[in-house]
Amino acid sequence: MDGGLLDHIIAAVERAPLQSEPFSHSYVERVFPEDVYQEILGALPASRHFEPLYHKDALLPDGQTTRSTLTLDAAHMARLPAQQRDVLERVEAVLGSEPLRNALLSRYSGVLCKRFGEEWRSVALEGTVKLQRDTPGYRIGVHPDTADKVVLLQLYLARDDAHRSMGTSVYRRTGPDAFERVDTLAFGRNTGFSFARTSESWHGVEPIDAERYSLTLNYRLRNQRLWRGLRKRVVRQARRFARRLAH
Repeated sequence: MDGGLLDHIIAAVERAPLQSEPFSHSYVERVFPEDVYQEILGALPASRHFEPLYHKDALLPDGQTTRSTLTLDAAHMARLPAQQRDVLERVEAVLGSEPLRNALLSRYSGVLCKRFGEEWRSVALEGTVKLQRDTPGYRIGVHPDTADKVVLLQLYLARDDAHRSMGTSVYRRTGPDAFERVDTLAFGRNTGFSFARTSESWHGVEPIDAERYSLTLNYRLRNQRLWRGLRKRVVRQARRFARRLAH
């Protein structure tokens, strides 16, 4: 593992101000050393390596999806050209490491203690690192994330600062079905954000007008893995059937 890169990312995570409104979150800047950031941008795989996700909010009127993902595990990365694979394996090793996990969880120890009690450190979690590709028209409505999620780190891979409005927004609930946007976590170069999932971690993305890449690190409850996999398969099959009917 690249210890220097790991130390750099942990320092970026820990120096980011922790915001309490509308829920506990941080906006992270200068996440990667500049040379590493340029390497990552140069190693973004071709679209054919990504798996389309047919989430209802990501669908266009013609049934095409605006979101696709590439899980950074051995099986998926083995299909990539060697240069891309080498860069992304290095990134995955650092993002999936125990020291970064501990740094992120410690940032949200108060939220985790409230959710899981004093023994929150012993809660079994699994972390997954993914590369996400969003295309024009992508959006996702206001939501708190699924109950199996615990902590999320999303790192933007913007080539420049021309599309800062395409970041994730955070919201405050103002009524049963009403929300007020509090802030947009700008889609800037070498930035990102993290938060701990609660019933009030309302966030979403307004429709974007350009291609958007990001790295995501999700920590989920390990004991819900089987249910999560079954639910995804059922939803995937239902959406495939609906698309066939539409055509």
